[in-house]
Amino acid sequence: MDFHEHVAGKYQDPPARTARESLDRITRCTTEAARHVTRPLLCLMADDDDVCPPFTCKAVNATAATSSGIVVARTEKGGHCGWFEGARGKSWCGRVAVEFLVAALADAHTQQTTQPAQPSLTQTQ
Repeated sequence: MDFHEHVAGKYQDPPARTARESLDRITRCTTEAARHVTRPLLCLMADDDDVCPPFTCKAVNATAATSSGIVVARTEKGGHCGWFEGARGKSWCGRVAVEFLVAALADAHTQQTTQPAQPSLTQTQ
């Protein structure tokens, strides 16, 4: 039995019969979800990820490429949840996520302060 038979296929309803069917379902679901992203979203991917290798995410990457809110950061190493650095092996993904969030909030603030004020619907004439 392979990974699909032990894990992935069992968590779909109805259970996927093959790894290809499972991957197709996940691709459809994530691609559809990505089309509706309206807030900044950072996706970290690693070339050596055994669970979600980049070749399985082509449709999501294509959708992300046309989105103004999705940023895909792809690294050579990192595994599925890795991205460690230094002698102590501390993960850098939290720091990068915070930097992304700070930049996204600053961008949103800049856009908010540079757009003309819209009249309120509750204002009386």
